[in-house]
Amino acid sequence: MPVTVCTDLLQAGGYWRGFGYFEELALRMDAVGATTIDEFVLRAYGDAGSTDLAAARLHNTDQYVERLAADPRYHAESHRKGPRKIGRLLKFFDCVTCNKCIPVCPNDANFSVRMPSTPQVPVTKARQIVNFADFCNDCGNCDVFCLEDGGPYILKPRLFVSRERWLRDAPRDAVLIEPDAISGRFDGQVVRVVTGEACGDDPRALALCSLRDALLDPGEANYVSEFLRCEAAG
Repeated sequence: MPVTVCTDLLQAGGYWRGFGYFEELALRMDAVGATTIDEFVLRAYGDAGSTDLAAARLHNTDQYVERLAADPRYHAESHRKGPRKIGRLLKFFDCVTCNKCIPVCPNDANFSVRMPSTPQVPVTKARQIVNFADFCNDCGNCDVFCLEDGGPYILKPRLFVSRERWLRDAPRDAVLIEPDAISGRFDGQVVRVVTGEACGDDPRALALCSLRDALLDPGEANYVSEFLRCEAAG
């Protein structure tokens, strides 16, 4: 059970519940006749006679904490069991593909792309999980819910469309996608494949080519493809 708004927003579908927060706030404000947040703070717990806003905030916090402490849903005994893990380390491509990491990301940074298996880059899953690192703030919430170990925001393809941010992110592994090339940093080494040129036989270059083709497939719409389309349109 979430204790604060922040912990609730980090749950699956958290931001969608934001509308409910405002609706509930409006109902509670109406119930005490408050037309501003300050008025609501003063009247929330029936102390309408007080005009000391700071004292009312402290009083409200004490009341809230007291209610939480008495609620068994927030007791440690109710939360001994952690999220299930299967004891396997994530890889660059392929995973359980349960897609849990997608809705639990508060920044909407994780998504999937369709990637066909090829002799050069064999994959077992029809869709691959990727991370749009330009949106990711490394909160690690996807790792909490992921069935595998390592964290999608760390081990899955971390995509940048900004060279400046990609360089600043070094030495972490990451992929930079530009109109004229795709570059990958793997264990500190940079592999670059120019658009229109052969991928060669380096497994890292082949993986980058497959990833680029998947992201820019005309049937896909994602952050990378839309960014490059906008760049091309000027």
